[in-house]
Amino acid sequence: MPPGHDPFGRRMLPQGRELTEDGGDEPFYEISNFLNRRINATTCELEYQVRWKNWGRVHQKWLPISALNNAAELLDDCDTRHPPTVEERRKFFGIFWESYYMHRKNSSIDLNVYG
Repeated sequence: MPPGHDPFGRRMLPQGRELTEDGGDEPFYEISNFLNRRINATTCELEYQVRWKNWGRVHQKWLPISALNNAAELLDDCDTRHPPTVEERRKFFGIFWESYYMHRKNSSIDLNVYG
């Protein structure tokens, strides 16, 4: 049987193209919800595990919070349902403090001029 031929005589529709957010070439993926969060030890950035709408578990992905600026409502919902634990807060504050300290140490401006 030739490809595209239906044995029951039904009309075959051409393959459609994926929907995009702005009409560009890149497909638009919608976030279903967030499953988990972590602090990436390499980049020291907060990441969320994303479940994509209409996609399976194998397509779940960890994305940095900087890539999720269109999902503020879902982020708030996730953080409300699962507030950060004491350990997460300590870890995040420790990373923040370390980055602040390194920035201050490498800065050419003396921050203790008035103190």
